[in-house]
Amino acid sequence: MKIFNLSLPKCATTSMAKLAQLNGKRVCDGHWKDNKTNMLTTLAIEGLWNRVLEIVPYYDYFSDLPFGGTNFYRELLKQSDNNVSSLL
Repeated sequence: MKIFNLSLPKCATTSMAKLAQLNGKRVCDGHWKDNKTNMLTTLAIEGLWNRVLEIVPYYDYFSDLPFGGTNFYRELLKQSDNNVSSLL
């Protein structure tokens, strides 16, 4: 099951990511000091959502940029044929 926390930053996204990590989930959480986040955010800004979605198989939980606070959920629904387990 994939979990996407689509909340805006500063809305307990880090706490939720830590909770997911404590429960054995592989977490992809955004942070401005993280090169992965910077790359994913740049791809999102350029509209290259298919490239952002390439990382989905490697993680269980996603939060912050580029996932939360953007129109990522629309792209996710398009790519997954509306078969999404959990959107927070």
